[in-house]
Amino acid sequence: MLAAFGDDPERSGRAVLILDAGGHILSCRGAARLFGCSDARLLETPVQAWIPGLQLAAPAPDAGFDLATTGFAGDDWQRQRVVAADGRSIEVDVLLRPLTLGYGQGLLAIVRHGPQAAQEARGVPCFIRVAEQSGDTILLADRRGFIEYANPAFELRTGFSRDEALGKRFGMLESGAYPSRFFQRIWASLRSGREFRGFFIDRRKNGDSYCEARTIRPFVRDDGRITHFVTTGRSFGPPDYARR
Repeated sequence: MLAAFGDDPERSGRAVLILDAGGHILSCRGAARLFGCSDARLLETPVQAWIPGLQLAAPAPDAGFDLATTGFAGDDWQRQRVVAADGRSIEVDVLLRPLTLGYGQGLLAIVRHGPQAAQEARGVPCFIRVAEQSGDTILLADRRGFIEYANPAFELRTGFSRDEALGKRFGMLESGAYPSRFFQRIWASLRSGREFRGFFIDRRKNGDSYCEARTIRPFVRDDGRITHFVTTGRSFGPPDYARR
């Protein structure tokens, strides 16, 4: 998932975290520089163990996070301190965004060294903002291919609502135009850590076919484990074009 956030967090000095409703870290990238440990060490731990001042309140049922309860508002960065693995206290700035996961609500947290955050407050790559406004379809799926996020362009192009897509596999859109070996080749490429680009004939909710030029990228953690896949699709030509 986190590969969709633009430049490499490790190179930019920024850590990107995905949190569940309880504040536990589900995915992360760029932890080594800020937290002094591997990404794997942060997984499943409460974010407050590393950023003690970060106050999170679980969302109400069927509702998103109220950022007002965290002290965040709009695009504001909040000054916090990270307790690094070696005990050092590091001044950072944190930006939070609500995030819809396949099984409920979560949060996207972007953490930067304090002096750097103010310089990039306006231009920080924000997956949610870009995805919500993009005219391309964007899907996020876990390592098993179950959809955790779908953007509005997906709803418009396919006729499926976001709620209908969450928890389903990528294959929910298959039109039957390709043999099984086509998809086996795709998954072999993705599971080896390589992106896949190609043309797809898929089926809308009403049964009509449509064609997309699509890119699917795996998110690979520092330890080499793939945790998520992000796919982006752009409408391309008549449905029979992709058969050529």
